[in-house]
Amino acid sequence: MTFNFLMQNFINALQWGSFYALIALGYSMVYSILMLFNFAHGDIFMVGAYIGLGVATALLALVGTSGAALLPGWLILVLTILISMFLTAFVGIIVERVAYRPLRDAPRASAAITGLMIGIILETSNILPPAHRVRHVQHRRCLRDQQKNHDRVGFPWVDAGAAPVREAHKVRYGHARHGL
Repeated sequence: MTFNFLMQNFINALQWGSFYALIALGYSMVYSILMLFNFAHGDIFMVGAYIGLGVATALLALVGTSGAALLPGWLILVLTILISMFLTAFVGIIVERVAYRPLRDAPRASAAITGLMIGIILETSNILPPAHRVRHVQHRRCLRDQQKNHDRVGFPWVDAGAAPVREAHKVRYGHARHGL
């Protein structure tokens, strides 16, 4: 392993950790203020990422290659972040007004189920644009590549290494009431 490889993995781990921390912080803040779990919080985060992609694409298309001197790259980045934050906050306000505000006096289970449903709606709304097309995977080629790489990757070694962990898990949690 090279130093560059380790540093790249370290940076990737910091990025993913910061995403998870941001979502966990949002869950904690929403629960502490509203006393209900907003299960759509991560989905609003996802919608914000798609909004950011759309805004950046629109700004880059608007400026084009000839207008690069008109708007520098850092300004496009700042505008993308600001516009995306505004539009994502607007999505959050709409979700709160439409879904959660009518349920303020309802039982908590109703709000939790509504949060799950809003999450499903936000997730599936990204499938609807016509630009999304189904892309088929070439299954035969993938299987053939897996069979060729089977010995090199060492799947039997993975199975042999996982067996003791699986047995230890059965011994530790097998007797629990909700165990596996």
